[in-house]
Amino acid sequence: MSKYINQIPITGTSIIEERLKRVEQQLSNSSNFLNSHTLGTLRTDRTAPASSTDVQAPDKLYDIVRVYPYEYILINIAGTATWVRITMSTF
Repeated sequence: MSKYINQIPITGTSIIEERLKRVEQQLSNSSNFLNSHTLGTLRTDRTAPASSTDVQAPDKLYDIVRVYPYEYILINIAGTATWVRITMSTF
C-alpha cells in the first residue's frame, strides 16, 4: 500500500519534483512582488538638489540622484519630502 500526499504517490523523485515546483512558484511570486513594489528610481535626468527642500514636480519619495561624490535620496521626514545627502565614499 502506497501513501499519498495531495494525491501524489510518495517516492523520492516525486517529493523532490513537487518541492522544486513549489520553490519555483514562491520565487516567481516574490519576484513579481518586488518588481511591483519598487520604491523610487535612480534618476539620471535630474541635477543634484540645490537644498534639502529642492523637490520638483517629477520627484518621488525614495528617488536617488547620484552626482559624484554624493548620493541624494528623497525621504519623508515628518510629512515633508526632504533630500538627504550621503557621501559615496562612506559605502
